[in-house]
Amino acid sequence: MLSRGAALVARSGAPTRRGESRGVESALRQRWNGEIHHLHGPATLDGGDVLSVGQTIFVGLSARTNLAGARALEQCFAPRGCAVHFVEVPREHLHLKCCCSTPAPGTILLAEDTIDPQVFGEHEVWICPAQEAYAANTVGAAGSVLVADGYPRTARLLKDKGLHLIPIDVSEFRKRDGSLSCLSVLF
Repeated sequence: MLSRGAALVARSGAPTRRGESRGVESALRQRWNGEIHHLHGPATLDGGDVLSVGQTIFVGLSARTNLAGARALEQCFAPRGCAVHFVEVPREHLHLKCCCSTPAPGTILLAEDTIDPQVFGEHEVWICPAQEAYAANTVGAAGSVLVADGYPRTARLLKDKGLHLIPIDVSEFRKRDGSLSCLSVLF
């Protein structure tokens, strides 16, 4: 997680993925001159549970991110002017971003029947059909949005909002619970 001159290196809730943080930190040190903070056990935090919308950060409490990890993120970024909110992730979803994403500034694309839209406060929430819940995971920047190919109703919703769609076949990644935001590193 990077914001306002600070980076927080995650500590995955999956023990088999904890070694990844060393590589992430190494890459950060080569490209980042801001502060670098770390999580320590028992705190866990997966990037898939962190959704930034402007100066607001939503942290999913899930099987991979615990309250200690969410609080560590809050302690790192709240003093830097970020509002941090904790969101319970439904048990059937691995991460918060399995339910929602930010396809455009100030907006949240939310899979129907996953999380109460009121959790997101003043942010505009667009609802994608429950049958296309996987399509709620997008990566948006500069008026364009990467979307999982094969979800026509969600594609129509985003086009109707004026976004330029870039459909990506992620069917092979989906077989292992991967999605577009899992494949993205944004600075």
